Amino acid sequence: MRVRPIFATWILLVAGCGYSIDERLSRTYARPETLCLIKDSCVKESSGVAASLRHPGTYFTHNDSGDYPRFYRFNEAGKVIQEVRVKGATAQDWEDIASFGRDGEKFLAIGDIGNNGRKRRSLALYVVKEPDLQATEVDIFEKIEFVYPDAYNAEALLIMPGGREFQICVKMQKGPSKVFAGSLEKAGVIQTLKAVGEVDLGGFIKESRMVTGGSVSPDGKFLALRTYMSAYEWDISDGTSGWTKKEPMAIRTNLDLQGEGIAYSADGNSLITTAENQPCLVSVIRRK
Repeated sequence: MRVRPIFATWILLVAGCGYSIDERLSRTYARPETLCLIKDSCVKESSGVAASLRHPGTYFTHNDSGDYPRFYRFNEAGKVIQEVRVKGATAQDWEDIASFGRDGEKFLAIGDIGNNGRKRRSLALYVVKEPDLQATEVDIFEKIEFVYPDAYNAEALLIMPGGREFQICVKMQKGPSKVFAGSLEKAGVIQTLKAVGEVDLGGFIKESRMVTGGSVSPDGKFLALRTYMSAYEWDISDGTSGWTKKEPMAIRTNLDLQGEGIAYSADGNSLITTAENQPCLVSVIRRK
């Protein structure tokens, strides 16, 4: 979803966040750095990002609504090295992508979860096997269709450790953002997601509250969400039940005016972020 926060929003960054940007727990991150710029015209609005688990050092992204059902692989120099179409999929409003492992195989889950007008009733995830470097198209491994108890817009997809449960954090301008959970093992039926908690990132500026992306670390021990103004990390090493009740660590992000994508690197030692601008700014936030 494209919004245009004014420059004053960024000046008020610290005042607008619900958690202090200097807060640190047991992990610490360095200041964000520019990793690269994706200048290829095919990446117009990077709405999600995921690290390749088969080929570390490469990443997947996709455009927001308006593109074909396809995603792109790029390297750390910002070069798009692969375009892959998802056969049989539709791309009404793709908002996030996640890489994960299950039973020794590597997968991608693409979230067609955008619902700006709150008019879409049924939404979907497309699960595909992570393609090799020569692929130009990929089959759907599982199509997961779902509904909420009420209508929500969302941009943050989380594949929980083990690859059998997914969670979605909805995007709210006011109040806390609800988190819903569903199963990745219920293809062929439309499941109703269950509310499992909520996160309140606080702040009086809406851009500091609106969750625009999410990721779970490859080792399953940490979970990250981002807004337009910052990122937050939760320790889930003791399990995923009740993680929303914990206080997260705030992580500084680059001041990209349309930041939506976030993902852990394949080794889990960095966070990668992308912005919905062209050329696309790709940033890296490294663990100290």
